[in-house]
Amino acid sequence: MAFGLLLASFFLSFFFRTSASVVLPRLATDWGLSAAVTGLISSLYFYAYALIQPICGALNDRLGPMRVAAVGLAIASLGAICFALARSALLLAVGRLLTGLGLSSMLSGTVAFQNASSAPERHVFFSGLTYFVGNLGAVASVAPLGAALDAWGRRRVFSGLCLVTIVVAAALYIMRNHDPVTAINAGRRGSSGHLWHELKNAMAMIRRSPNLRAIVMIWPIAYGSLMTMQGLWAVEWCQSTYGATDSTARIWATLISIGVMVGNLAGAKIGREMRHRRRAISISSLSYALSWSTLWIGMVQRWPMPITGSIVLHMGVCVGVCATHLAAGVSNTAQHGRGGALFGLVNMFPSLGVILAQWGTGLLLSRRGIGTLSTTGTQYPASAFLFTFALVVGVVWISQLALLTMEEFGRNS
Repeated sequence: MAFGLLLASFFLSFFFRTSASVVLPRLATDWGLSAAVTGLISSLYFYAYALIQPICGALNDRLGPMRVAAVGLAIASLGAICFALARSALLLAVGRLLTGLGLSSMLSGTVAFQNASSAPERHVFFSGLTYFVGNLGAVASVAPLGAALDAWGRRRVFSGLCLVTIVVAAALYIMRNHDPVTAINAGRRGSSGHLWHELKNAMAMIRRSPNLRAIVMIWPIAYGSLMTMQGLWAVEWCQSTYGATDSTARIWATLISIGVMVGNLAGAKIGREMRHRRRAISISSLSYALSWSTLWIGMVQRWPMPITGSIVLHMGVCVGVCATHLAAGVSNTAQHGRGGALFGLVNMFPSLGVILAQWGTGLLLSRRGIGTLSTTGTQYPASAFLFTFALVVGVVWISQLALLTMEEFGRNS
């Protein structure tokens, strides 16, 4: 029950972070916001999420993820209300900032919980399950959320989401005593410098471990590039290129999330033993880079929508497998009962990757798109996306060099 509530929290974190791809481009067109401003508003979630990650990770170890998640969801509910009531870009920005701040502990807390309650050989299974549920939230935040917004409007939908978030927060707080992390670390407290001490230990582990150093190079690029497509521009690109309706474009974008979910399940089954971790990360990461290259060629050639849809589905599968094993690799390296601090620090880097990717692509689109509506009614023409995504492909391939430094995984890696 306790782990299920944490999974529900992680579902909400993915739901809110990906919802920008449906809500923000539409509001940008209605309110005349540039792509740079739209990208900045979306990335504010990740600014808050990234900057608070290390502290949340250490707090998960010290106070237990149940307590920390309950408080975080209460803060996120305020962000949902801001989105419901927003009539300006400023309130949207405040909403994204509060949501990112509140949901920043969910992943590191879930990992800390599973690290404290399961054997190392089970880490990849629970990582796959966790990411599967999270990406189910991403799926729900595209086509289903778009349909709900069409039917009931932004105010009602986000007010309802606020209520759901508060209910989950209350349930987590009620169950706070069923927390294995709190039980394990009960005898380790007492020092006023404990929080900083945990962060220093986590930073030292990253410096010492070649695998952790590789992870903090690969993960930000993979996640940042995926969230640039999945979490912000997928719907508008599909409309600009194919002249697709809102519903068709959302379905196309949802294929990415479905692929990630399939990859999460596959990753939980593939290479369960630590000795297979490096191979699983390498193959899935290189396959992801190939998927981006193939998609870009499809953009140039204007391949039919079913073909590009199949490519982004495969792209999602690759990231799903890779993320599952990257998370398991961090758990394999962390001290028993202390996974929150290390994972919180590591997870800061993917969030920073999203910030740079979403802001950077928004800036490039603004320059290439000249800020005008295309003939299909979207804000930027297909040529602007083509130029921008070419640079994304290049960065993804450069990140693959980090694979050369990885070693076999083990508890002392």
